[in-house]
This record gives sequence, C-alpha cells and structure tokens, in this order.
Amino acid sequence: MQLKSKIIAAITVCFVTIGTGLSVYNQEVVLPKAVSTQFDNQKDYIKIIYDAVKKHASAISESENQKYGPFFADIKDRAFDKFQVDSNKQGLLDYTAFPYFAQSNADEQFFVTTQDIPDEENCLDMFKVPKQSQDTVLKNLKALNVNISSYWCKLSEGKKFVGYKLHNDADKNFIYVKVINENYEYKDLDTNQAISKIDVSDIINSESVNAFAVMDSSKKILLSSSEKFSSDEISDEMFKAAKDQNEIQFENKSEKVKLITLIYDPEFDVYVSVQTPKGLLIKPAITGNLILIGLCLLGLFGLLGFALKNLDNLRKDMNAISNNIDVVSTNILSDQSKMNEILSKVDGSKVTFEPLSKIISSVDSLGHSIVETVSGKIKELEEKDVEDCKNAAKLARIDLITTMHRDLMPNGKNMPNSKFLDIASFIMPSKENPSDFYDVFRVDQDNIGIVFGSCSKSDTKTISAISTCTTFVRNALVNDTKLPGETLTALNKLFALKPTEDFNISIFVMILSEFTGNFIYSVAGKKTPILVHLHKATVLEPKLMQSELCSTKDTVYIDSKGKFSYLDTLVFVGKGIDSVVNDKDEEFGMEKTLDICQLKADESATDQLIALYKASKEFTGDRENDVDICAILVKKNSNNKEFEEV
Repeated sequence: MQLKSKIIAAITVCFVTIGTGLSVYNQEVVLPKAVSTQFDNQKDYIKIIYDAVKKHASAISESENQKYGPFFADIKDRAFDKFQVDSNKQGLLDYTAFPYFAQSNADEQFFVTTQDIPDEENCLDMFKVPKQSQDTVLKNLKALNVNISSYWCKLSEGKKFVGYKLHNDADKNFIYVKVINENYEYKDLDTNQAISKIDVSDIINSESVNAFAVMDSSKKILLSSSEKFSSDEISDEMFKAAKDQNEIQFENKSEKVKLITLIYDPEFDVYVSVQTPKGLLIKPAITGNLILIGLCLLGLFGLLGFALKNLDNLRKDMNAISNNIDVVSTNILSDQSKMNEILSKVDGSKVTFEPLSKIISSVDSLGHSIVETVSGKIKELEEKDVEDCKNAAKLARIDLITTMHRDLMPNGKNMPNSKFLDIASFIMPSKENPSDFYDVFRVDQDNIGIVFGSCSKSDTKTISAISTCTTFVRNALVNDTKLPGETLTALNKLFALKPTEDFNISIFVMILSEFTGNFIYSVAGKKTPILVHLHKATVLEPKLMQSELCSTKDTVYIDSKGKFSYLDTLVFVGKGIDSVVNDKDEEFGMEKTLDICQLKADESATDQLIALYKASKEFTGDRENDVDICAILVKKNSNNKEFEEV
C-alpha cells in the first residue's frame, strides 16, 4: 500500500500542476482580454441606448404641446358645418339663454346675439397649460392655422365650454358652443416622467447579454430592460465619479460579479448604466480547461489502474518510477525543449521488470503529448476566445446599428396622408453599412416636407447623425417655420460644434405644396432628385451646388424653387443604386433607374417603386448589397381632379 500511495500522490501532483497552470493563464491572460473587449462593446451599446432615450423622451414631452391643435380645429369645423346646415338661422337660441343650456344635458348649441360676445376664460388657462408652455402651444396652433382669439371658453355649472365665434351677419353675432367632457388638461411632464413613459421595446428589440437602466439623481430607476436591475449594486462613490468624469467603467463586487459602464447626462440630470454578467465571459474558457483537465485525469488514472494490477512485481522499481514521474509532473508546463531534456533522462534499461520499461516509455510519450496538447489547447483557447469576443461584439454592434437605422426610417403608418399626392418609398438596408436615410412628413395642412440624405461613413456616429438630421429638420420646418436653406445652415452649425474628422453628410430638404405643386428646396452635396415629365427625365438643377454638411462650418445654404405639375414624377434615389452589381460585375446604375421610371411613368408611385425593386433584385440575383438602396417617389394622385396648375 506504500507504493500505491506514492503512485496516487504522483498522479495527483500532475493533475494539480496542470489545473493550477491553466487557471493562472486563464486568470492573467484570457479573462483580462475578454473583459477589455466587453467594456469596448458596452461603450458602443450605451451610446446607442443614450441617443434613443433622449429622442423618445423629447418626443413624449412634445406630444403634450401638440394635442390642442386638432382639438380646436375640430371645434371650428363643427361650427361651420352646423352654421351652414341651418341656412335661415331662425332656430338659434339667443345668447342670454346660455345659463339654461349650461344646466341642461345638451352637448352643443348655436347662439345668436345682437350684442358683442364677451370674452370669458383664457382657453389655455382653462386647460391648465403652464405659462412657460403657452408660447409653444400657440406656435403649434398657428402652424395648423388655428387663431385662438376666435375661440370662447367658459367654466360654468362645473362644466367646461368651448365656443367658436363666427362673422357678423346683419348686425348679428353667432357662436357655436360645445360641452367638453373629455379630459384635455395639460400634463406637465418633466424629463424624468417622460423617460419613465418610454417603452423599452422602442429602444431595443433584440435579446442582449447587456442590461441597461436610466436613473435619476436620487438613484431611482426610471427605465430598465431588466426587472432584476438594482441601483443598490452601484455605490455612491461610483455615482459621484460618473458625475465628475461623465463616464466610468468598473466591476462591482456583489453576489454576482458584473461589468458596469455608467455615464452621466448633465442636460437631463440622469445616469445611464449598462451591466454585463462577468460569468458569461469566462464560461467558455473555464469549460475548455475543465475538458482538458478531465482528459488528462482519465489518462493518468488509466495508467494507475495498469500499475496496480501488477503491484507485487513493481515494488522494487517503484521508487525509480516515482522519481521520474515527480520530475515530469513538476515540469509539465515547461516549454518543449526543457521537457525533452527531462524525458531523455528517463532510462527504461535500468528497470528489471519488463512491463515497467513500457510504463517508463509511456510516461515519456505522455509527457510529450501533454506538453504539446496543453500548449496547443492554450493557444487554441486564447485565439478562439479573442475571436469569439470580437465576433460577438461585431455582431451585436451590427445588429443594434441596423435595428436603430431601420427604426429611424418612416414606415407606412408614419407617412403623411395626402389627398392630392401619391407618395411611396422603400429601403433595402445594408447588413453591415447603414448610411442612407429619408423622412417624409406634413409641415402644415398645405405642405409636405421631404428629407433625403446619405452619410459618408457607417458606424454608431451615423445613427446619431441620422437621428439628429431627421429630428432637427422636422422641428425646424414644422415648429420654427424655417425654409430649407435656413434649416441646412443651422444644422451645419450644430454639427460644427463637435469634431467630425472625415465624416460628412449629403442631404436634400424640400417643402412641396400639395395643392399648387410649387416647391422650394436646398441641397448640401451633389445628389439631387430626378424630375420625370411625361416620359422624359431631367435632374433638378439648384441655383448653386454647395458642399456637404460638416465640410465647412460657415456655409450659408441657399434656396432654389421649382414647379411640380400633374404630369411630373419626383424620383429620389440613394447613392446605393450605383453599387448594385450582378455576378458579372455589371452595374445597375442610374441609367437603368431612369429607364424604369420613364417606362412606368403612367403608373402609381407604389407600382413604379415595385418595378424598380424587382428589376434590381433580378439584376443582382442572390448577391447581397454592400450599401443601402432606398428611394422615394412623389407624383400627382391620378384619382384626384382638384390638382390644377396655378
């Protein structure tokens, strides 16, 4: 039993040595690299989350300022409808009967009086719109041609009444009054309340190993992608450091170790945190190590079983074998040359028992095999871990960027309804290089806004730039009533506030009157839309071709004007059409695009785009596009007879 104990001890030393060596290598080399790669991935991830939260929070806050326009416009429309139904105006109540109407169960009534109708409540005050928000609400009302001075508001009998005053007719004044049963009181949402109302699915749709949360200055969680997220896992010192440095990265020491990136936004006074369980990073390396150790253990115990079956014949030579195994096990993680030197001293000729000479030979072979296997597996694990981390980070980044890029584009339900225009659009997004964008929206009740652009690079900066462009242009045209040239000049100055390196944006902004066909536009860059008249196509020529955004910060962009008739089609095609090639490297190009648009000029905008899409797919076959391919078509609605040349 003494010899048996020595053999077991020697094998145990080998196993412990191998396990210790692999654990040290995993702890000192593989794991730090995986942690560093994941922190870089978190930086990209938190940037995308941060930009999306700001965008959605601003949109939620702005919706309160915009809800009164349709409400007052509906009151006006109902007033005119009711006024024209009763042509002789003989059945109207005198205004002095208003108190009886207020006490009744009636919902609406027309009144007439020979006196001036007195002003009652301030309508915005009645709906509890804060003073600081009233200017913004009035601007939104003005954009919808709502004149608040024509409205009459009153609180009576515990009810809210809103009326619309009509023109004088034979020394008579008319007013249409409606009881407001719905709750139209203003909800003054601060930034934190707006953030808490965001739907997480609007921020990120795909599953991710990362969990994010937005917290206010008191560490209260406003928005989180995980119910298990707790702000208590982050110490007060870390919050203070993030506020001082704007961004920090660290490992917390709670029950489950996590990698955390924490940033502070002074504008909204909130913190954004991204957490990744550290265990997900080290699990592949640990699993590989355990498999390798298990294989070594099985081999060594097999050798032990063989030796124990011949224990009586092995006693006299066991000391020599034990010494040899001890030497090999001690140097199991040595390099190849040193292990060869050690194994060369293991001499089987000195052993009197023949099976032992075979064992010594096996020890020699096993030593070489273990050294080669361990070194090979370590290198393989290291390379595989680095490659897996890179691929995971790349795929996550590409998926996030592509998802955000697709969500920024308007879909069918976001496109403005137009009685006079036929508008259609499509985009075939690139899997790895999203760069193009567009937006179609209503500026006011008479005009449609069109934005069409392309970024010179494709990365996280592209998504931020696209979001900035579409949000800024829409706000400038709708709320600030700016012209396209003024809008591009202001947008260019905004981009000049941050370093852009070699990044620039080509963009086209147009305001198109859906009633007259007149349009005004401004261009930054060389890409302009095509105007197809009947079956002849030309490129719109602005007054001056000006440089891309982010090229020169002091550029003043000018406006150009044009006319759009019922025989015309406006075609906006992105730069990606120039990169559509088939297996023979033949280009689809702008020439084929023009041919299809002219050939299908008599069809609807949707049919034209479908024809263009099918033609490009048939041309490329199974080949995937490397860049975005997008287009917008605008033309007169063939079913409408009110679109006339003015």
